[in-house]
Amino acid sequence: MKLNVSAAWHKESYERFVNESLPELLASRVPLGYYRVSPDAEHTCRISLGLTAAGGEVRVEYDGIPRLDEEGIFHIDGALVVVTPTASCEELDQADVRCAGEQLYDFIEGRLGEAPNDLPWDEAMVRSWVPLDRWIEEFFHPTRDPSYAYVNTWDLNDRNWLSRCEHLRMIVIPDRRKVVARGQLGRTCPIMTPEGRNIGRVLFVAVGAAIRDGKLVVTDDRPAAALSVAASMVPFLEHNDTNRALMGVNMMRQWMVPDDPEPALVQTGNEPDEPRFWCGRNLLTAIVSWGEDTFEEGLVVSESAAARLDFPRPLEPGDKLSNRHGVKGVVSRIVPDDEMPHLPDGSPVELVYNFIGCHSRLNFGQIREAVMSRIARAEGKTAIVPPFAAPAEDEIRRGLKAVGLDESGMVKLTAGRGGESLDRPSTVGWIYWGETHHLAIEKIHASVEPTGRCNLQALLEYYVLRDAGALEVLAETFNTRSAAAVGAETLAQRVAAGEVVRADPPSPQFAEVARRLSVAGIRAEFDGRKVAFSFASTPAKSLELARPVVNPWISTRELTEVGEFDELPEYQSVVEANMRLQRICDGQAPRGLSRKAEGQLSAAVERFFEALLSWDEPMSGQPLSFGQRIVFSGRTVIAPGSGLTIEQLGLPDEIAWTIFGPLTVREVGAAEVDARSEKAASALDRIMADSWILLNRAPSVLPTSILAFHSVRVPERVIRLHPLATRLLNADFDGDQAAVFLPITDAAQREAGEKLSVAGHLRRDADLIDWLIPLHEILWGLAELSLTPDGLKEVCDLATIEVRAPDGFITRDSLTRAMQDLL
Repeated sequence: MKLNVSAAWHKESYERFVNESLPELLASRVPLGYYRVSPDAEHTCRISLGLTAAGGEVRVEYDGIPRLDEEGIFHIDGALVVVTPTASCEELDQADVRCAGEQLYDFIEGRLGEAPNDLPWDEAMVRSWVPLDRWIEEFFHPTRDPSYAYVNTWDLNDRNWLSRCEHLRMIVIPDRRKVVARGQLGRTCPIMTPEGRNIGRVLFVAVGAAIRDGKLVVTDDRPAAALSVAASMVPFLEHNDTNRALMGVNMMRQWMVPDDPEPALVQTGNEPDEPRFWCGRNLLTAIVSWGEDTFEEGLVVSESAAARLDFPRPLEPGDKLSNRHGVKGVVSRIVPDDEMPHLPDGSPVELVYNFIGCHSRLNFGQIREAVMSRIARAEGKTAIVPPFAAPAEDEIRRGLKAVGLDESGMVKLTAGRGGESLDRPSTVGWIYWGETHHLAIEKIHASVEPTGRCNLQALLEYYVLRDAGALEVLAETFNTRSAAAVGAETLAQRVAAGEVVRADPPSPQFAEVARRLSVAGIRAEFDGRKVAFSFASTPAKSLELARPVVNPWISTRELTEVGEFDELPEYQSVVEANMRLQRICDGQAPRGLSRKAEGQLSAAVERFFEALLSWDEPMSGQPLSFGQRIVFSGRTVIAPGSGLTIEQLGLPDEIAWTIFGPLTVREVGAAEVDARSEKAASALDRIMADSWILLNRAPSVLPTSILAFHSVRVPERVIRLHPLATRLLNADFDGDQAAVFLPITDAAQREAGEKLSVAGHLRRDADLIDWLIPLHEILWGLAELSLTPDGLKEVCDLATIEVRAPDGFITRDSLTRAMQDLL
């Protein structure tokens, strides 16, 4: 069955606006005598108006008015624009839904005044009173005005068919109070919604629902019709945990479109006849642990599979793949086919995903897809598995047996071509994987210059450093290495020339806060130990107010002037409101008029003061905070690292040469570093091994969110991380990025090792040892190894401590006790 995936409500709403509601609105406000809509170009139309005037009718034409294509998309200035429908409340069975036409109507109605009967109409007056073209242009160009919140501009070239389709079927509940409401059942997909702050606020219309006449109505009450388009394309959907199902459908919308589409071996029967829908590859997947490289969603890919995934560029470690069941992981290694696990018939596996992930993520749909794909391949036809109608286990077993396969669906693999057979059978089959647009080459960056892409450290990172007692590092981070610090543009040259010391306070952020407070007549002073606040005169360049207004921060004080602050548009609003009030006062206008102007000035001052303590990046809307961009920093995707100690990380060449470059110049000279000579490389490696570098994975919610490591260079675009360090950083290998920061003063370097290394954190809090105890298949392997006396002895020898096996095998508790005894 092919689904009806159209979103006809967009075009219906806009056509109704242009042809019915807009002329009705105009007729209620101006003397409209003529109205006509005619085609202008492929994606625009012309609206012609005729207003009745004393001397006859005044005709005006508005060219270039956007119009929708058949899908419901506007084409504006080369961009594709969708106006997302909004619902008045979360109870969608009762909500009023406003689509493009209704939203434009509201926008224009709020701006169109009711014209007096004796207005002398001419063309200039009409265009001034009814600037339709300008209003519509403003509607489609987002600004800070909340009226524009649901106009979404997006790039078709960056989206696959599914993303385009679901974008058109999105609906927003601006004022939602509950994440889920009863009235959403059957109307929006219970699985598909964004994660984070938009959860329950941005929803997707179910395939069995439609927006008609301002209401979201159910058109098909079958259970499967309550799913979104994307969720309808997931076979064995009911065998996945809801959270993983959500990730699966969201990731599918992020798949890149290959030049040569390959349909999935296992489908739902709902798929469209559209090549751009098929973005993935059927990869022979072994669900088995393959060492560090498959820890925490790391993926091992064969060279031949990587060649099939070379769009738009060759696959590399750090690129992110996903399947339809919610697995999302970075490519950890690309290995020769001969080194991959092999089937008994000698066929190499193309991708390895860790079996433990199925248990920890509860997405067993992928196991059933793998098994069903083997039946499909043997039968030579596509397997159809609709949502909520998957075959039962005994039916799958009969299907396997019928095509001559083991009814368990499992096989014994060998470790490489001609290698030893693994101890246990594994699930192997073709799973449909797609490459997302999250590519390592687009994530990596580093800079020692304030004009480069520097990484952020903010309030949470301040708390981590403060609580760890790393005050030298804290001071250096938010002052010496701040991109806003005085002299930041020469810091790299100074480091290359010789030893640098920490800059004296105040920090750039404190100086900025003090400057902003001074505009409001408040002095902030730091005496080297504490901050003191007092009232003071505003700066020399100030705006004298036409009438005193109440201080928005201190209601018992009045303001007679405010300091100039041309960087903020809110200051210009104060200037304009003040000029308006001054003219009214000078003209001896009625008291009522002056009171209104005083109120406007007071409101403008209040908005200005609120903006003063907003972050200084335009349009961010974030409160002023510790946020600073830090030089001598880099960032990229993290991936599992093998052969590393717990206090080492692998640092990409590109980042290493950038942030350690000035220190290497200090030792061997700029010419050697510029040439990246063998001498420079040797010096670089030595400096990296001797230095501490800080790794931070946001959000910094753990006391160990900043860790100090010694680094080694890796010829890749990923940061290689020891598997046991992941829990300390609240990280895994599903696309997480991390930032590195290099302390450049001797004092900060010493403190980083003492306070922020793994050993340093343990010295501060011995209970953190629990976070270093192996988990997942590592613990499983240790437990199995310890079942025999020789195996238990091997574990103890490796750990250099006695580890007991109270239940006949090592447990997490016995490992924890052994480590605590050691400390």
